[in-house]
Amino acid sequence: MNNVDRDFLIAGITPGDLNGIGYELIYKAFKNIQLFDICTPIVLGNPRAAAYHRKMINNCNVNLFLLKNLKNLKPGKPYIYPVSFIEYKIEIGKITKVGAEASIESLEQGIKWFNEGKIDFLVTCPINKKALSLIDFPFKGHTEFLADAFNIQEYLMMFINPYLKIGLVTTHAPISELKNILNAHLILSKIKVLDNSLQRDFGFIKPKIAVLGLNPHASDEGLIGNEENDVIIPAIREANEIGIEAYGPFPADSFFGNLRYKDFDAVLSMYHDQGLIPFKLLDNQEAVNFTAGLPIVRTSPVHGTAFDIAGKDKANERSFVQAILLGAEITLRRRYYDENIKAQLKDETVSSN
Repeated sequence: MNNVDRDFLIAGITPGDLNGIGYELIYKAFKNIQLFDICTPIVLGNPRAAAYHRKMINNCNVNLFLLKNLKNLKPGKPYIYPVSFIEYKIEIGKITKVGAEASIESLEQGIKWFNEGKIDFLVTCPINKKALSLIDFPFKGHTEFLADAFNIQEYLMMFINPYLKIGLVTTHAPISELKNILNAHLILSKIKVLDNSLQRDFGFIKPKIAVLGLNPHASDEGLIGNEENDVIIPAIREANEIGIEAYGPFPADSFFGNLRYKDFDAVLSMYHDQGLIPFKLLDNQEAVNFTAGLPIVRTSPVHGTAFDIAGKDKANERSFVQAILLGAEITLRRRYYDENIKAQLKDETVSSN
């Protein structure tokens, strides 16, 4: 079964690190049976591991139906596809090589199934960077791994909540390295990915993008650093020249303090904490991580593996539920754009020439 043979969405769910809260999130999210009206979720994981985690959730009445062949899938209920039947040693809350290996195994299955048309979008539960350092995994996280798997050079880590859409120019780079990483080409490429995603994935016709500065007061016209004048402003100007409505650079503190983000459709932040501190203060419960620029729609909750509460029935599934809902929403909107708006824009370009 592939996506041309059916009239319902299939979400591939990867449970993340075996020792974290991934399976707990899955079981708790699937208590909401309305999700199954929106998509049919398939957990790409280990049935024994799923059963192990289920026992640690009080009064869990959710069942994952074992799926060995997609021909047997029927919409309206959650499934688990056995990526592996290996009886992993689960060590709740611990960083282990096995936990990392299981998480990557599920991810690779998700990529394979998307390429084969068996799933429509991917929702990823958290993986652990320290655990991944124990295996041959040369990437900083999901975002970089997926970009490499699809051979995509220009992509963007985005975060979405009810109040704000924000993209990051750099993701998990140390502050000490920012001066050497940031350049006009990189910033421009992120602006372009963000602009395209706002149109294709979120339905904006002519999106307005705010670009933050790097230094305090956005350098005070060069008095506090030169990155604004040397790399950020040239990138904004070049974006304007190709028709993108990008503005800035804005000092981050006053931009958020004065609620200027309400005047824009999205914000581009220079580094991780600059964007994510105000983002998470606004709303961290309904927040979603989204990777723009990939051929696959991939969403994720905004938190980590939470080893400190793993196995204690304390995980909050709200961000994970929103990740599923947003993944389905973007998938449908992207299809509409590609089938209608994109063709219309192409026709307008041809006629104007």
